[in-house]
Amino acid sequence: ETVAKGATDLAPSLERLKALQPACIVTLLGVSSGAFFRAYEQTGGGTPIAGRIDFTAAIANLSPRFVAAGGLDRAAGISVFTPSAPESGVRAFVASYREKYGLAPTLRSVFAFAATELVVDAIRRAKSDDPVAVQQALRSTQMPSMLGGTFAMDEHNHSHVMMQIVGIRGGALAVLEQAGK
Repeated sequence: ETVAKGATDLAPSLERLKALQPACIVTLLGVSSGAFFRAYEQTGGGTPIAGRIDFTAAIANLSPRFVAAGGLDRAAGISVFTPSAPESGVRAFVASYREKYGLAPTLRSVFAFAATELVVDAIRRAKSDDPVAVQQALRSTQMPSMLGGTFAMDEHNHSHVMMQIVGIRGGALAVLEQAGK
């Protein structure tokens, strides 16, 4: 089911999907997250949801009663960052970010912070801010990540972080499992 750009009423789409009695609805939502979750509650929920789910947007667009009653307890998504992750580095980062900005950090905030840490680490190890020296130091990075695991560059100079399976359990965002640990 493709959602038209700017669509705000997704109840008809969800009704069509639910009529097929799927075992699960897999979502790839972006700007339509809010509309999808409002329609999900409006159509009675029930069908499990999986995919790349913005649970913060979900909670913001669902009634507290629906969430508290377990309306999303069968939903699961993937993420590399969840503010409720149990790692102490994540908890410290979230607390510091909330204190400074008054809101929870997003994945982009975490990536910007981690990128800054990686560059600072590379400059320190290179003992120089020369771009070639920093680039070489980045290639040999073995820096622990607050998200779990270690930043280490692969043959394409990409660093990979741990994936998390997240969901709502008992009305709160929870890390259900971590992959790559």
